[in-house]
Amino acid sequence: HFLPTANYVMTFIFTVIFLALDFWTVKNVTGRKLVGLRWWNDIREDGTSEWIFECIEDDSVIDATDRNAFWLGLYVWPLIWALF
Repeated sequence: HFLPTANYVMTFIFTVIFLALDFWTVKNVTGRKLVGLRWWNDIREDGTSEWIFECIEDDSVIDATDRNAFWLGLYVWPLIWALF
């Protein structure tokens, strides 16, 4: 039995899952490995949240090609996606 809405729902679910995986990968893996950036939200004892941002102290350990590829992909890919 084919329902047009069933296909839409599955497409939506897979899109959300893949977007979450993409965000996690960029935030936790490529951001740390390619440019030395890391961030997270820490919940304090009183229930308030604090955003913690870390960056690598010595930029010389980061390869310029990796750094450029990370930032280029981060900014250019959404522009290409929006145009097409």
